[in-house]
Amino acid sequence: MDTKLKNRLLLGSWIFLLVLGTTGIVTAIKDFGRYAEVDYFASEDFHMHLSEYKEYLSLYELDTVTEEQAKKNIVVTDEEIMEYRYRHGDLQQQVNSIHDQYESRILDALQAENKEIESFLKEERDKKIQDITENFKSDEYVKEKIVQEKEVQLSQSFQQLNEQKQRYSHLKNAFIYYLVNTETGEAFTNLKNADNRASANQIFNSKEILYSETYTGDRREGSYYTSEAAFYINNGEWAAAEIPYSRNGSYEGNIGVHMSSAENTVLEDGMKNYQQERMLYLIFSAIGLLSAAAAYFLFKKSGLKNLYSLKKWDRTYSRLPIDAAVILLLFSVFMAFIQIADGTPYRPDWYWSTIVREGLLTAFFLSAGAAQVVLLRRRMTDIDGTKEWRNSFLKRGSETIREAFANLSLGIKAGMLLIIMFLSGLGLAGVFLQPVLILVYAPLFVIVTLPALFLMLKNLGRFNRISAAATQLAAGSYSGDVTVKGKSALAELAQNLNTLKQELKLSHKEQAKSERLKTELITNVSHDLRTPLTSIITYTELLKSQGLDAEEHGVYVEIIDRKSKRLKVLIDDLFEASKMASGSIALTKEKVDLSQLLQQALGEYNEAIESSTLQFRVIDPDPPVYAEVDGQKMWRVFDNLISNILKYSLEHTRVYISLKNEGDQALVIFKNVSKYELSENTDEFFERFKRGDTSRNTEGSGLGLAIAKSIVDLHQGSMDIEIDGDLFKVTVALK
Repeated sequence: MDTKLKNRLLLGSWIFLLVLGTTGIVTAIKDFGRYAEVDYFASEDFHMHLSEYKEYLSLYELDTVTEEQAKKNIVVTDEEIMEYRYRHGDLQQQVNSIHDQYESRILDALQAENKEIESFLKEERDKKIQDITENFKSDEYVKEKIVQEKEVQLSQSFQQLNEQKQRYSHLKNAFIYYLVNTETGEAFTNLKNADNRASANQIFNSKEILYSETYTGDRREGSYYTSEAAFYINNGEWAAAEIPYSRNGSYEGNIGVHMSSAENTVLEDGMKNYQQERMLYLIFSAIGLLSAAAAYFLFKKSGLKNLYSLKKWDRTYSRLPIDAAVILLLFSVFMAFIQIADGTPYRPDWYWSTIVREGLLTAFFLSAGAAQVVLLRRRMTDIDGTKEWRNSFLKRGSETIREAFANLSLGIKAGMLLIIMFLSGLGLAGVFLQPVLILVYAPLFVIVTLPALFLMLKNLGRFNRISAAATQLAAGSYSGDVTVKGKSALAELAQNLNTLKQELKLSHKEQAKSERLKTELITNVSHDLRTPLTSIITYTELLKSQGLDAEEHGVYVEIIDRKSKRLKVLIDDLFEASKMASGSIALTKEKVDLSQLLQQALGEYNEAIESSTLQFRVIDPDPPVYAEVDGQKMWRVFDNLISNILKYSLEHTRVYISLKNEGDQALVIFKNVSKYELSENTDEFFERFKRGDTSRNTEGSGLGLAIAKSIVDLHQGSMDIEIDGDLFKVTVALK
């Protein structure tokens, strides 16, 4: 025999054994639970029929409630009345909804001058409003409507139960039963010669009984039967119609299968089919195991492993992305498994044509899967993981999709345009093949394709304008904003570019302001520190002079001492302002009476207040104003503000200090008339070394308000300044 032909026959035999073996093993595992039992009455098929019979027996024999009885026993609870009443909102909402439903229709009738339809719609609307209003007035009115709904639901459920009764008729004669209600003693049976429990037991214990089991069932008052047969559709949704059981109590007895009852029923057919199928199952499983073993030894001993190594396919297979190769392998295995799992070749209802067709499909997918396993295994022995991942469809596809849909709306629009262009080109090809299609293509081209082209060109122009504006911005030009139209991705891009331009302009302004403030700060700090330091140096030099008397010596020392203390205050304030601004101060909060704290701060300045020409008016609230604050730090706020008032208030004027509660905030308000002209820019007062006396001749560091605001900010409060001419007002708000 020709070697090539021999090898092909060998390969064909191996594939046949592989298919037969795989199918046999999978089938043996899959159907083991079904055919494990020798006796049909221990099988899953029989117990499925038995469970079904028990359900129908309970429904049609033990609980024979009629539709009329069920309707008489309808009960409507208060919860159901409330649910029905508020199902679509309260009374006003439902009335408004009805008005909205009819408003446009009545308006159309008015415009059409159709009095008849207008009158009909208004009458219909008023009837609905009256009906809803009555729902909220009378429980009995609602109860009647709910009863009507339940009666319809019960009618539908009983109709479906009657339809299910046909299925029960097929099982009714296959089983025998004798059951007794333990509470009433009433017996239920389909046995002809069983007048009592003893005679029934004799029948169930006879040799003619093929199967028997003890039955127990329980029914309690107020319980309801709901099953697949008792479901109805309400407003498009499935809901259960509750059918009350006609009898309560427990049922005990026996259910079984008699030789005579099983004849000419589904059970007789089931027994025959089960035994036949079980025998074929065992034979096929054994053949499958033997075929699998034969396929294994044939592959090992015949040289098929080396003969069909598929090395000539390695180069082509390696070009396939790794994830695509894995998916193709899984697909082949899955399809082979589907063919095997769906097939049951030993079933008597299978034809030879079906077996051959399914066998060929299984052989194809199994062979393809086996070949791919060989190629993939060899490929995995020398794999570069990074390179394989980089070239995979998943990696390239995810990057492409992520970039395309980074802006979701733009990606969707671009996709729609591509689809329109594709369909337009497809339609044009169709016109060339069938010129009559021009009648359909031409209107669609005008209505869809041309607007899409116009939109694409328009957006391209907008993109070019945005690109030009970005180039100008990169060159440092801030003139003119890009026009923003609509809410598209390009409009958002234009808006973001305009925002960036404004922020850059603002940043440049802030930078210039910062440079100016830095210069002023250095100048002010230099001036405020140099002034006392110069005095100290000067009077120190004078002390070194010869011939000073004791009085002059004491005056010079006093001046040096005062200037030294002044210099220390400046340095301490500067250090404290820096700490406050950095937020590195820890607060010890407690509930504090702000009125008492304010009085303590004022007490420190009693002598200064009495020696001044200012009149202080402090308005104490009743009840007291409390706040969660650090008392020591808040005392410093009040101290700084009172000190500023004494330094910068116009002589012979009044100073007003008031406290009050406003919502969840405590407010402390200071008002005084300034002796110096005030700037309208209130933010400048919170700058460091900023003083009301621009000549800087008064005693002060210019840090008081800056420190006070930092302390208030640490308390998560607010400190605001209002200027009205020479009136200076500070409001401190605390929680």
